[in-house]
Amino acid sequence: MDEVPAVSRLLTRLGLGDLPPDEVSGAVGRNDNWVGTTTGGADVFIKRVHGVEPERSLRIRRLIRFEQFVRAGNPTSAPRCLGWDESAGVFVHRRVPDAVSGSVLMIREQFTPDLARRTAEILAGLHSSTLEPRPELDDPVTLLPSSRLMEGLPLPLFERCSAAQLQAWALMQKDGELCAAVGALETASATARPTPAHCDLRVDQILVDGSGTVLLTDWEEFRLADPARDTGGFVGEWLYRAVLDVPTTRGDDPSAPATVTELDERTIVTRGIAKLERLRPLITAFWSAYTAARPVDRDMAARTAAYAGWHLLDRLLAGAMNVSRLQPIQRAAAGIGRRVLIAPDRAVPALGLGAPSAGGPGK
Repeated sequence: MDEVPAVSRLLTRLGLGDLPPDEVSGAVGRNDNWVGTTTGGADVFIKRVHGVEPERSLRIRRLIRFEQFVRAGNPTSAPRCLGWDESAGVFVHRRVPDAVSGSVLMIREQFTPDLARRTAEILAGLHSSTLEPRPELDDPVTLLPSSRLMEGLPLPLFERCSAAQLQAWALMQKDGELCAAVGALETASATARPTPAHCDLRVDQILVDGSGTVLLTDWEEFRLADPARDTGGFVGEWLYRAVLDVPTTRGDDPSAPATVTELDERTIVTRGIAKLERLRPLITAFWSAYTAARPVDRDMAARTAAYAGWHLLDRLLAGAMNVSRLQPIQRAAAGIGRRVLIAPDRAVPALGLGAPSAGGPGK
């Protein structure tokens, strides 16, 4: 942190004192993150946004837009931001006491239906509020899925991709049905009424503090968008978890074999259905709470399912970032995500989102 003098300057400007070296620890993430206690006694979490331009500047501006949205009194639940330095991309938040990530709770099998309901209520409140349009920050082109990228990758993105990511993109771009489904989802989202949305929701961005309060973090993609992006992100996390659990004994009958020796397509589908069945009450609790708190349009469930399907493909790309070849379980997850994205209306009841609508996205 000594190499980032903007942090000390910001802390001093905010009247928080400084961070002694022995009071600071780093945290793993795509950005620089530090936690510690200042000489003024403030427990803080500090983030410096990384990335290539112009994406980095846009993420910084979206974070500031979100903090201004919060300070205007709009309903949401997020860690309190104490201040920022836009030019340096540095943000200071009050550290959340005794915080546990939703991903940790998921792995421990401690993410309860009640937590799912409370997450849904936070999103329903966010989606029911208003946000002044800013076209340069609301541009859907910067979000995935993108039919433009299904046609080809721009050179800067191509150069940043790992060999496995390029393999994943090639597989998707050659899949005509998948490309058509992405286009249909884009069309359906474009006709949905946009709301303030997180747009990058995963369970590791859900925090539960020591008092049980649920908080959402990492608002770098905040904008006006189809609210199904957020509901689909949450549902997609549990669909992905079900696939990851296929080769494990999590939730299996104790009398079942201790290991799974073969992962052929039939085994993956059969076990995936069983694993999803076990997790579906979380999705049902989430969806019931969301629809009770906020009216939804007739195609919202199908768009939510479609974004849940894309979430597995997005996870494929993220997981391929630091490897040279795609792994079998990654391919299995992508295959299931593809099926859901291509036929989201048929996936609605299986995912616990109620009965299918008269037509899915683009129908």
